[in-house]
Amino acid sequence: MAPNRAKNPPGASGTKRFAEALEKRYEFERLLTSIATRFINIDIARLDDGINEALRAIGEFAEVDAVFLLTINQDHEKYSSTYGWASGRHVTDRKRHQNMSLDRFPWFFEELERNNLVNIPRLSMYPPDALQTQEEMQHAGLRSLVAVPVRDQGRMDAVVGLASIDDRDEWPEDVIVLMRLMGEIFFNVIKRKQTNEALASSEARFRALVQHSSDMIGVLDGKGVIRFASPAVSAILGFANNEIVGRLAFDLVHPEDVQRLLGIFFGAIQKPGVVVNAEYRVRRKDGTYVYFESVGANHLDDPNVKGFVLNSRDVTARHAAEAALRETEKMRTVGQLAAGVAHNINNALTAILGYVQVLNRDAGNEEKVRDALKVIETTAKGAAATVRRIQTFARERAGVGSAAVDLNDLARDAIEMTRPTWDARPQERAIKLRLELCARPLLIVASASEIREVLINLVLNAAEAMPGGGVLMLATCADGANAWARVHDTGEGIPAEAREKIFEPFFTTKGESGMGLGLAISRSVAKRHGGDLFIENDGPGGVTFALKLPQEDASQSISSP
Repeated sequence: MAPNRAKNPPGASGTKRFAEALEKRYEFERLLTSIATRFINIDIARLDDGINEALRAIGEFAEVDAVFLLTINQDHEKYSSTYGWASGRHVTDRKRHQNMSLDRFPWFFEELERNNLVNIPRLSMYPPDALQTQEEMQHAGLRSLVAVPVRDQGRMDAVVGLASIDDRDEWPEDVIVLMRLMGEIFFNVIKRKQTNEALASSEARFRALVQHSSDMIGVLDGKGVIRFASPAVSAILGFANNEIVGRLAFDLVHPEDVQRLLGIFFGAIQKPGVVVNAEYRVRRKDGTYVYFESVGANHLDDPNVKGFVLNSRDVTARHAAEAALRETEKMRTVGQLAAGVAHNINNALTAILGYVQVLNRDAGNEEKVRDALKVIETTAKGAAATVRRIQTFARERAGVGSAAVDLNDLARDAIEMTRPTWDARPQERAIKLRLELCARPLLIVASASEIREVLINLVLNAAEAMPGGGVLMLATCADGANAWARVHDTGEGIPAEAREKIFEPFFTTKGESGMGLGLAISRSVAKRHGGDLFIENDGPGGVTFALKLPQEDASQSISSP
């Protein structure tokens, strides 16, 4: 009789366990692949649901009652239970673990900080210094616990943990590996979410700021196309936002300003981070123009901006105020001129009428007639000269006949053309000349005749200020973007009270011999050339007049004098 076969042949139980372990391994790999794939391109809006679904899958695979993900704050002082899952046998109260101090569970977090695995299969295995953690687990009805740290650049930023209401012999190695891998995945997607939230918050703050800002904010791409325009732009220009965004910014710029702005813009976009500024005119929808003052910053290389950012202000009112001020100054000058003209012409007419009466009375006296006619002629010529000088003063000729010229050459001309008036004095009243010219050319763009006339006037004034002799110095030099000419005398100087009025038309310190127009005209010429004329304080004796003019590029050609 054949022996009965055993119901389970030898080794059958081992084979079954091996098959179960193999199936568990396959399940582990499928779960890992599924979760990793799910988070590759997950929509940020579904991130929270995705993490909670993954925690559920991990909990069911590991056959536990709770899965939790704790995040540590930036100061590394507090933790929060950010995500979690619980089985039907256990209820998790995550609200109790929000923004809590790490000191609440010192042993737990210190072990994890040292990059150790917290592995407690049974409640009885807690060490003595883990009392707070053990009590918390008992309070929650959990007996076994395993947790792993998630680190970023050497710092613990999160914790992934599993817990069960039952004691265990041990936590399987696959579960621990799964926790470590999932912790890395979860933390990376959480960082993505935080970055997006921070960016969204920043954009919201930016939009809230520009929505209520009186300044105009605009963003251009590398070709000058408008990609963003704040509401203030529409309010000032009269265009709807969709009529502005997408068009070339330079299409709205005044034709006379376009080339200058193109040069500034395309120069700036070659230099990441550079900041430039400009003032220009922009066309409104109704065809009128407004003045903009803009500061632009090149953020084309910044991935968060990718544009050329403009902050602009409407300065049309300021331009109008400046124009009104110039008109007021012009009228004030006209008033001064009119008063001076009236005074000088009245004096001339009084003299002429007086000598006409002499002629009528002494018509038979030839000598007296000749003398009277001579005075009338001189007086009439003086009045005519007054009119001519006033015409020169009032005439605006900036840029007319201008060319590059060396200020040193004009200084030499002024000395040579005035030399006969001061160089032939007797020895006891002699004037000594000191000519100190810059060693290199001082190129300026100017009307050579006008600047030469200014220097001649200053030299003659200096000579007249030294009737008893002295030192006349004419010096030139460069200072940054400006060229300077200084004329100094060693005369008695100008009183402090007179210095404030020295450039006013018809103010003179020469008495009857001066008309008071020379310095006024000279300063007017200097300002028309972009410079100025100053009086410098040299102390009690002597005076220095300083002429400042903008230098020109040395590559420019020099005009003939």
